Amino acid sequence: MSLYGILLIILGILPALVIIFYILRFDSYNQEPRSLLAALFLSGMLICYPVYHLEVFLDRLVYNTFGQTGVFYLIVKVIVVVALVEEGFKFIAARLIGFWHKNFDEIYDGMIYCVMVGMGFAAVENVLYVVSNGVSVAIARALTAVPVHAVFGLLMGYYMSLSKFDPYKRGLYAVLSLAAPVALHAAYDFLLMVGYAPALLLVIVIINLMYKRSFFLIRSVYTIPPIVPITDPVSGISYIPDYPTPDELSAVPSSQKTIRPPQPPYMPPREGSGPDGSGTN
Repeated sequence: MSLYGILLIILGILPALVIIFYILRFDSYNQEPRSLLAALFLSGMLICYPVYHLEVFLDRLVYNTFGQTGVFYLIVKVIVVVALVEEGFKFIAARLIGFWHKNFDEIYDGMIYCVMVGMGFAAVENVLYVVSNGVSVAIARALTAVPVHAVFGLLMGYYMSLSKFDPYKRGLYAVLSLAAPVALHAAYDFLLMVGYAPALLLVIVIINLMYKRSFFLIRSVYTIPPIVPITDPVSGISYIPDYPTPDELSAVPSSQKTIRPPQPPYMPPREGSGPDGSGTN
């Protein structure tokens, strides 16, 4: 392989590695085992093969059914053929490898797990695009496609964590952990595939909003300490305690960031909660 080819491969992988480094910087409490992170990243790479073949099969099926023209064909393609397949395989990989792992004890962990899977997928996809199209595509995708996959992962992981730690809305959050990134992915791809100038301008606006929302989610979640279920000594039933507000958690001293702080974890307040987010028992 030529030196230029090696450079293109490096440029294809580099954006994913930069994003991973950035995401892991905010893992404030119990850092995830490298073996788990590697398994998640590798799973994202491996799912590229079945994703590609399933997308080809479904695209042919949709084409034979609707014809490769019209808005309806495009809507079905971006939702079913692209977004649902790609995010669905990422969802399955993150659930199988990370969801039941003993180290999954923070809300931010779910976001890390899904980003790792997404970056493994994005790295392979990006290398294929960059090797075929050159440096200009590498630069463009480093600012758009690869970070957007990270955004999908953050959104998926956030709801996946809530589905693990909130027993009252577990089913709803489990659905949202797949439905939310699928909807966002489909909307993003639809605007790109339409090809009209106003749609492309709207893509820029949406990307900007997605990035801002992602930074907000990271800042809101990474300081939440590990979730430690309480076991009732009489019944033996484990449950998640009522939750303090983020303002109360901000009082946790930095010296305690390497151990489990004494405060119970923050979660979205459920019905009947007080205005400060804590339960009213």
